[in-house]
Amino acid sequence: MNTAQVFQTAETSPSRQLGLCLTGAGAGAGAAAAQTSTGKQLRLYLMGAVAAITIAFALFFCMPAIAWAEDDEDSSGGDGIELAAKEGEATIVDHTNSDGTGKTSDLGDEDDLTFTNDLPSYTHIITKNVEEDKTVSDEYYLTENGQAITLPKDHKDPDDAKKTEGEVVDNEQVITIVTESQNAIQKAVDKALSSIQDDSTSVTISIKPGEYDGDITIDSSKATATSVDWSTFILFLVSEDQYKADQATQSYDASSEGLAIVNGNLIINGVKVEIIGLLFSPNTTTTIEDGQIVIYGTVQDDTIKVVLSGNEVVSVTVYGGDGNDTITVSGGTDNSPAATSSLLQLNIRI
Repeated sequence: MNTAQVFQTAETSPSRQLGLCLTGAGAGAGAAAAQTSTGKQLRLYLMGAVAAITIAFALFFCMPAIAWAEDDEDSSGGDGIELAAKEGEATIVDHTNSDGTGKTSDLGDEDDLTFTNDLPSYTHIITKNVEEDKTVSDEYYLTENGQAITLPKDHKDPDDAKKTEGEVVDNEQVITIVTESQNAIQKAVDKALSSIQDDSTSVTISIKPGEYDGDITIDSSKATATSVDWSTFILFLVSEDQYKADQATQSYDASSEGLAIVNGNLIINGVKVEIIGLLFSPNTTTTIEDGQIVIYGTVQDDTIKVVLSGNEVVSVTVYGGDGNDTITVSGGTDNSPAATSSLLQLNIRI
């Protein structure tokens, strides 16, 4: 029960408070008028003046209680911190194809090419009285650590959230709803790969300053086009301060300020990827199974860790840029490219 409900139940309702204020003040006005010994007209003027003052006082003192009750209602049913998505935005800004006519509109409408971070994953637990078809409790928690939360006003559980209905015990049933969370980069990557055409040669995604939690998977199997030439197709993930919208031909370096921060891991399979100006957290690992990866660092102290997997030829190029950079390339098995030099082309430039 929230504060407004307790306030109304323990004391009295705002409408009744307003009635009591007016009644009490009106009674005082009647007493003052009864004691007036002047003429009828003067009494009427005095009564009018007192009534006006009474109403003003009633509005001043009683209405805040009503406003408090209305503002304090919380449809999310929680008493914890309000959940909010981290700042971050990724936009598909360029698409090329083999005959030079490619454009972003080939991949979708303009409004469908910009993505923001989701709210962190949360768990919604509803306890219902089945017999009375009534909600007994409505609680929200962070899925990661169980911390109690409230949701932004008017936020509804997504339709694709995982819903589990428990057995009915003593007329009560517990319903658990767990939401998924994707960062803006992953959403843009999924859109790009699912929308490219057989003759597509590149897609560029511009990434705004912000924090991007959760892993990013870039896998050629996500493409719906069946005849993409993966030996020539390149996916560019570019920080906003490195992408030059007014230039027909892009040229990149490792001079980004490093304001787009990636906190999760990257998993790359079968796609050539160039990553420009993203700042990886110290725990971020980029795992590549086959293909080619080029990484341009930032002016910050970059920590770039690449893990090689699989038996395909892998090309890794890293430009560290300024800062005290730590760059690690490793493999996990005897058959990995790290252990077989003929399968690894490594070029690191600090």
